[in-house]
Amino acid sequence: MKIAVAQIQAERGNIQANIKKHLEIIQLAITKDVDLIVFPELSLTGYEPKMAKELALQTNDARLAVFQEKSDIHNLTICIGAPLKEEENVQIGLIIFQPNAARKSYAKQILHEDELPYFEPGIKEIIIHLNDLKIVPAICYESTQTMHVKKAIASNADYYLVSVAKDHDGMERADQWFSKIAHETNLCILVANSIGPCEDFMSIGASSVWHSKNNSTPKMASNLEGFLVWDTQILSAKTFTT
Repeated sequence: MKIAVAQIQAERGNIQANIKKHLEIIQLAITKDVDLIVFPELSLTGYEPKMAKELALQTNDARLAVFQEKSDIHNLTICIGAPLKEEENVQIGLIIFQPNAARKSYAKQILHEDELPYFEPGIKEIIIHLNDLKIVPAICYESTQTMHVKKAIASNADYYLVSVAKDHDGMERADQWFSKIAHETNLCILVANSIGPCEDFMSIGASSVWHSKNNSTPKMASNLEGFLVWDTQILSAKTFTT
């Protein structure tokens, strides 16, 4: 199996332009025989909490039908970041498209204090099944919280699929944390980070994979869009840029 973590620079608040960019990345991933691809936190809008309420969409939004079509035709699981409407609330969500299946979503359960004025936490647990692999999603801040990681380990997950928007210092801390988790457990961590300006910081990419049996996985650069592909059979990674 091949799992890809995508790295893109979203156009601030422009959902249609960002859909187009997602599709370009997905099309390239299809040529590399990828089985699952995950995009960064709030990738459809950019990480813009102050704009989230006006940009929020529902999981069944008609504009996203093209992703289901790609999933069905190419047997590809696609995970896309977006602000989600949940009744009167807005959540930081990951919309999951799987072949010939109903769309589902995961919402960030542990919010950073800066996010509390704009978002409500999610409550539903999700496990993504990819053949015989169990994959648990996480979104940015919560992936560095012990209780969230412990839940993933307790579920016997093979992979921890993390969608983030992090600056330089945030990724340095995450690197140390994920290295520790991978060294001490059997959990493999895959992280998709954005690049470029976010609401009040600069996201720096460095999307990568942390695995106990491979300490030399490459990290993507801070100025390039594309994706890193992790081969679950040979436990190695390659990067591709657009």
